Amino acid sequence: MLEIGDVVEGYRIDALIGRGGMGAVYEATQLSLNRTVALKVITAELSKETAFRERFRREGLLQASLEHPHIVTVYEAGESEHGLFLAMRLIRGPNLKDLILARQLDVGRTLRILTQAGDALDAAHETGLIHRDIKPHNILVAAGRDHAYLADFGVTKAPGDRSLTRTGALVGTLDYISPEQIRGHRATIASDIYAFSCVLYECLTGVVPFPKDSDAAVLYAHVADPAPLVTAQRPELPRALDDVLQRGMAKEAGERPSRAAYLIQEVERALGDRLKATIAAPAPLQFPEQAGIRRASELTETPVHLAPPTRQASEPYGVHWVGDQYTPPTAAAATHTPSPPAEVPSVRPARHRGRRVEPILLAALAACVAAIVAGFLVGNSRGADESTTPAGSRDVSAGDLTLSMPADWLRLDEIPGVLRTPLAQPLALAPRGLTGSGGLVAGTAAASTPTFVPASTRAALPAAALDDRQRVRLGTLEAFRYANLVPAGFDGTLTLYVVPQAKNVTLLGCFVHTGAPQRIARSCDDIVPTLGIDGARAFTLAPTARYAATLNGTIRTLASGRGAGLKLLRSAKEPSGQARAADAVARSYGSAAARLRRETVTPFTRTTNAALVAALARTQKAYGDLARQARRGDEARYDAARREIVRSQAGLQDALDGLRELGFARLGARFRMRARRSGAIGGAREGRRECPYSQYGRDRGRRLVPPSVPEGRWLFILNRVLSRRCV
Repeated sequence: MLEIGDVVEGYRIDALIGRGGMGAVYEATQLSLNRTVALKVITAELSKETAFRERFRREGLLQASLEHPHIVTVYEAGESEHGLFLAMRLIRGPNLKDLILARQLDVGRTLRILTQAGDALDAAHETGLIHRDIKPHNILVAAGRDHAYLADFGVTKAPGDRSLTRTGALVGTLDYISPEQIRGHRATIASDIYAFSCVLYECLTGVVPFPKDSDAAVLYAHVADPAPLVTAQRPELPRALDDVLQRGMAKEAGERPSRAAYLIQEVERALGDRLKATIAAPAPLQFPEQAGIRRASELTETPVHLAPPTRQASEPYGVHWVGDQYTPPTAAAATHTPSPPAEVPSVRPARHRGRRVEPILLAALAACVAAIVAGFLVGNSRGADESTTPAGSRDVSAGDLTLSMPADWLRLDEIPGVLRTPLAQPLALAPRGLTGSGGLVAGTAAASTPTFVPASTRAALPAAALDDRQRVRLGTLEAFRYANLVPAGFDGTLTLYVVPQAKNVTLLGCFVHTGAPQRIARSCDDIVPTLGIDGARAFTLAPTARYAATLNGTIRTLASGRGAGLKLLRSAKEPSGQARAADAVARSYGSAAARLRRETVTPFTRTTNAALVAALARTQKAYGDLARQARRGDEARYDAARREIVRSQAGLQDALDGLRELGFARLGARFRMRARRSGAIGGAREGRRECPYSQYGRDRGRRLVPPSVPEGRWLFILNRVLSRRCV
């Protein structure tokens, strides 16, 4: 084990946070930046294993790729003479398991914390990543602010990755592992939702879902026993919660909610505002297995001391959990003197066994248990950030906007102009004593797709500055985050958050002048997620399957109607028939425009949808004009209508390309290919002219021109038209 003062690849060891079978987590200082970090160092034995090295490398890449305010930031991953290491942001405060054991989770606090963790989990899922080890230990809570962080992506798996665990091994913690993982199936989003539901159940009841006295019995219960009822442990809770958790912990993966946010929303509806405010924390534990403690060493050698519920959340915690193993508190952490704790009995009292487990199945499950690979340590590492947020915060408002700022920040009277755009409802904050070094400025402005950044702000930035953005959650709202911006004339960097709303956008800018302490930016990033907007509606800032399906159906219908109309247009032998065919094509475009005009769209797609509707309506008008000129026999105006059709089709293709730039390529690939094959949205057929008067000279159909025009002159005009490639 490393000693205090040892240096690992530029990181000085300052304190031990926790240790387990795979290694240890230290509080360390990154000497090059004088930054305090959490340093995970893996044992030399594991570091030599090729498969483990690959898995560890992937952990660093995966976690570093997840930019989200509720996911622990990874700074560096590498190798040292002491073993593999991972440097992360250091969070001071308890993990969710600590709060459960200390009985410091009432229903309202549970929902506040799990809403944030659920947002982080959904964000990971949207990038295609499966966490596979959701448990309370892996949800860290920053002291004093209840800002939650989802941690430990050490067993995360991306689609297409080959498993790096040993043959027959299970990955995940037994109290929260899904039935399909126990059966040996691949973990999916639904597996994470099952584990998240188990965590929610434990937060509400204070007890793990299946409190058994052996690992094999827990595995059996996940596979065979019905999901437990919340009201069996907490009769004062509404029965509607039972239904919610039954769906979240359904044995069949397809029956579970598709997002953690949906699960939380169902819980909130079941509870109601009054209940959330009045329901207290669960009663104390009676048996060790209710907390998921089953090993004999845990029951006899290291009894768990539960801190009293009256202790302030901002105080250091003396109970640290690493994986599933209890680690005594470090000297740095155990600085408070709690009241006499409630001690979990070291010997479980005899009680009735409600279910007899089949010996053969238990033996098989026990064999599986022996192959389980322990999780990484990140989720249980915590310590100090470079500057700990002080206990206590206060809300500040400007119009509809509200932010919660820490006690060492203040509101500014003058609004910095770093955003380079006029703001409505402006609000500016900065740290005390550092008001000239950086801070936060917020307000509303007008903007449109695809960046949602005001034109004057864009003009102050380099051309490619807004090409890279991350979609993040700010509470229930979604935002785009643009990092490392350098506006013209500004001596520092700006991180811009953009929250699109129905009629405008809310902007939040975290700015730091050159040479100023970087803790300003980190504190600002912690303030931003507290944003509240009165009357705001949460919009998704990503392509939605619903809109893509509507678009697919609309374009398919258009392609079918247009194709039939063009077929009639080509085969018609009289101008009247060709006019009717052109009218039919016009109606197809008009129906498509009307369908998309009625569609309820979010700010994310509003501008592009409007452009698409306008292009469809323009094409409808052009085909209608084509029909009128066919009836009139006006070649010049007919040619003008044909050219307008070509231009309107180009606009239609531009609008569809705009949807692709917004990310609809994945959801809309089918409609684009299908439409292109049918020629509906600007494939090769759009440039081809369909002849409105085909075969007229040979078949000698009904005369179209007024009687005053000589027939020979009219036939000359038609033959000249027929000699071209026609629309």
